[in-house]
Order: sequence, then structure tokens, then C-alpha cells
Amino acid sequence: MIDLQQSLEELEHDCWNEPAFPSYIVKTCHRARKKPLCTLTNEELRCLIGQKIGLRYLLPIAVTVLQQEPLLEVTYFPGDLLLTLLRLEPGDWADVPDALRQFAALIQANRAQIDACEDIPHSLTDKY
Repeated sequence: MIDLQQSLEELEHDCWNEPAFPSYIVKTCHRARKKPLCTLTNEELRCLIGQKIGLRYLLPIAVTVLQQEPLLEVTYFPGDLLLTLLRLEPGDWADVPDALRQFAALIQANRAQIDACEDIPHSLTDKY
């Protein structure tokens, strides 16, 4: 079981230096890696997962969030967190097969609602 009071830096035993590139994504990811998992915002989850950072810890959290609201609008449009997970490669889920099964079940259970969302390509949901 993951200790949600720990940060990615603590869980991975890898402390990053200050960001060398001042983009929003880089700064957000660096800052979020230092926070306890239980305090991460949905936007931080979206950014970290989009950069494939800490997936073994963050994917189960993101799936739990999406189970409450599959088309949650985090930053840009309804379903943007879902789309971030849909864009992952199969190998990105290798360490969390249970989360992948839950994610696939979530897609199937909410297929009509997800398919009605213009911003989510059917080609991505068809994999599930």
C-alpha cells in the first residue's frame, strides 16, 4: 500500500534539483514531486502523468478521481484528465495492472458519456 503522506521524491528516493527550464510544466512537475501525494491537485496529477512521472504511484490515484467524475475538467476541457490517461502507452501501466483494469472498466461503464465528448478521440477509447 502506498503511503499518501509521502512525496514522489520520498517514494522514489530521487530528489530533483531546481528546474533549469522555467516552463509551466517543468515548474509544476518539480514542485509537485515534493508534495505529499494526498495534497496533489488534479492539475498536478494531469501534468505529472502527462510527463510520465511517478506513474506507478499516480495512476491509481487518477483512476480513483475519474471514478467519481469521468469527464472531470481539470484545466482545459471536460475530460482532460481522462484524455491524459488515454494517451498513455500500454507499457506505462505495467506496474499497476489493477489500476489498468479499473480504468478499462471505467471506460466501458461510461462509454456513451465519453463518446459524446468532442475532445476525446474515439480511436483512444476503442482500445478499451
